[in-house]
Amino acid sequence: IGRATAIAFAERGFAVVLAARGRPGLESAAAACRAAGGRAHVVVTDVTDAREVRDLAREAIGAFGHVDVWASIAGVGAVGRLDEAPTAAHVRTVETNLVGHLHGAHAILPHFRARKRGLLVNMSSVGGWVATPYAASYGASKAGQRGCMRTACIE
Repeated sequence: IGRATAIAFAERGFAVVLAARGRPGLESAAAACRAAGGRAHVVVTDVTDAREVRDLAREAIGAFGHVDVWASIAGVGAVGRLDEAPTAAHVRTVETNLVGHLHGAHAILPHFRARKRGLLVNMSSVGGWVATPYAASYGASKAGQRGCMRTACIE
């Protein structure tokens, strides 16, 4: 989803900053964005680390002068019965799907407010509205994300 979104923006003339934990995938996506006619910059980032996300925002602003759209698309899931999936998998799901999006909003909203413009897009899921069997922490993280962002962006 992230790669396709970046390419769609690049095809429309946007400069994109791509962030994820793995450099090879980022470089491949950046090459596809450039082939689509856009400019692309890569920043290896773990969205569960607030410092790395703040650095990402600073680097994006530094690379292109400003950010118009911040699309937070990172997501993972723990699959299985709640008590049978490892607790660490549930924690990682919540850290990525909820806390990661919170880190992104926290890092970019001051920039948007200073510019008096900007669009924050947080990729969610139907799992945030409807319970999904064998995906307890995923659904909880998406519902939490929805609630958090609805209040964070109201002015």
